[in-house]
Amino acid sequence: LGALFGDEDRAEKLWGYYQEILERAADATEGLTDAQRPRVLLLQYTEKGGEVAFKVPPASWIQTQMVTLAGGIPVWTEAAQGGGWATVNLEQIAAWDADQIYIINYFGSAVEVVKQLQTDTQWSVLRAVRDGYLIPFASDLHSWDQPDTRWGLGLLWLGQQIQPERFAGIDLEDEVYGFFGDFYGLDRATIDSEIMALLNASQLQP
Repeated sequence: LGALFGDEDRAEKLWGYYQEILERAADATEGLTDAQRPRVLLLQYTEKGGEVAFKVPPASWIQTQMVTLAGGIPVWTEAAQGGGWATVNLEQIAAWDADQIYIINYFGSAVEVVKQLQTDTQWSVLRAVRDGYLIPFASDLHSWDQPDTRWGLGLLWLGQQIQPERFAGIDLEDEVYGFFGDFYGLDRATIDSEIMALLNASQLQP
């Protein structure tokens, strides 16, 4: 794309941003043992025709890779060897007994879904819910777990959730301002009104 649009220097700069994100995550998680890595479950919430479903991503997809890169152990990989999101029931979710559960909602508010689940009698018995680790995945106009430009922000945010001590030196607000300024040319006032306004405060903090 850089060659196509005659701006290879900018293409290299943007590519370098993602390389740096990966290097920062690798440095932060270096030396972690399996015992130091929380068991993590990432679920996509869907609701079609009034029917609620929860799905896990394939083992090879970016969502699963992000959990590993952020210092966690994805608990669902053996059940997700296919080519798309796989539906799982509450019995399976309970059997995995994850330390942390993250909720993705591509068509609504993950924050609202988490609030509903926290008051659900079936979900409230799950250990992650009892311990306060049922967490909405960060999002603005789009969820930060997807393979679009925001995945770098998503990885840093997820690292702060899964390994807060090791990612403690990262200021997510500064990362957001830098990303939308460099990639999209947005000024701080626009980022505040169009992006920060959509980010729930709890989504930016571990």
